[in-house]
Amino acid sequence: MQFSTIEKLQEQQTKEVHRVMRKLVKYTIMMFCLPIATYFASKLLLLEGFFHMSSQDSYFYAAILAIVVVHIILVLFVIAAIKDDSGVNKDDKLE
Repeated sequence: MQFSTIEKLQEQQTKEVHRVMRKLVKYTIMMFCLPIATYFASKLLLLEGFFHMSSQDSYFYAAILAIVVVHIILVLFVIAAIKDDSGVNKDDKLE
């Protein structure tokens, strides 16, 4: 009887670890890909293509946009972590 309870807890912990790792990998990929994509897309398409800015000006503003994207991703990650943490605390209190 006790052995099955331990197995259930281990299975639950394994699922939790996999869920957290998936979330971490998702935000890591976003942190790597989105700022780079934002930089080049905004520089080539938006700033130089649509607004006809000079190459030097477009470098500066594209970098600012990429930094803004990094901060947005960080805020989203922190919000997700807080929600996840508060959900864990509620489960602990119920038991």
